[in-house]
Amino acid sequence: MIETEVDRARKLTIFTVSGKVTAREIAVAIRSFYAGQVTLHALWDFRQGNVELTEEEIWNLARSVSTLNLSTRRGGKTAFVAEEGSPFGLAKMYQLITKTMSLPFEIKVFTNLEEANHWLGGGDEPAS
Repeated sequence: MIETEVDRARKLTIFTVSGKVTAREIAVAIRSFYAGQVTLHALWDFRQGNVELTEEEIWNLARSVSTLNLSTRRGGKTAFVAEEGSPFGLAKMYQLITKTMSLPFEIKVFTNLEEANHWLGGGDEPAS
């Protein structure tokens, strides 16, 4: 499951992933984000999720993002927070792939939520 929370004060959308999540579910969440009121920043919290994507699925997700209207996120940031091991490696792979796509926002991967929030320009925890 992917829960979405918007923190308007921080111009931030928080995606909290829990349980087993497929590439399709991630793609739907991304499309919904860009179809709605897009925030400058995004935080994907995979710490409670079980995400097992293939390399091809990661490439497909990256390609599908690059085809969306991303202009509203120019100068923004996307942070991924994932546990060490496979989830972290998948997030790093996505980050490396998207570096070749000239996206108008920066992507960075973290193992620590506080560090991710600091990089996004906020406090230690998202506002409720």
